[in-house]
Amino acid sequence: MKKILLVLAFILPASTRAQEAPSVQIRILCFERDATGIDKLAVINPNQPKIDMKFPESFFSPKTKVPVVDGKVGFYNPANLTGPPIAIATIPPGMKSGIVLFFPAEAGKENLVYQTSVIDASMEGIPQDGALVMNLFDKEVRVVIGEHRLVLKPGKSAPVVRPKDRNDYNMTPVIFLAEVNGEWKTASETLVRFPEKLQQLFVSYPDGQTKRLSFRAYQIGEF
Repeated sequence: MKKILLVLAFILPASTRAQEAPSVQIRILCFERDATGIDKLAVINPNQPKIDMKFPESFFSPKTKVPVVDGKVGFYNPANLTGPPIAIATIPPGMKSGIVLFFPAEAGKENLVYQTSVIDASMEGIPQDGALVMNLFDKEVRVVIGEHRLVLKPGKSAPVVRPKDRNDYNMTPVIFLAEVNGEWKTASETLVRFPEKLQQLFVSYPDGQTKRLSFRAYQIGEF
């Protein structure tokens, strides 16, 4: 009988550990710094060690596992952990790995410094050597990627297969157009290389200063 009780004593702590708060693995990217120029963020959760994260602008941060509380991840200024979060990311139910994009928040919006957009990093449905095109601009945009023609409403995204119309360097034009005074005009045009077996992310968003449509391209790589 004593031997059975001893076994149960070892099983119970494992059950307790299995009930830890849910978590998600994320990588983050800042599209434009706020006036404070914070280049690091912290995620905190009661009774758990603080989690520090790099906050880069030109590339995705390293993968980091963070706790999810009530479906959200709160990001704090490491120099003011007792203050309010400077950004909050809403994590869709069931998401295991995500990409969190940060943009300067609109004035007075919940007293946050940054607003966020979350992408499922599994990239399901995106061609292995294609791209995910996202429109985070507040108006409809038109996109031309090689032979592909897209119309994206605000907040919408679409997968694009690898263009057949490529030059000898595997490059093709990527063009974003915005409507100005009733006419569609080119807001951004660049050549982008489409290597085999490499997913990419194309994002249109409002420039923090001019509020005009801007464009960025990133190689997703392994998540």
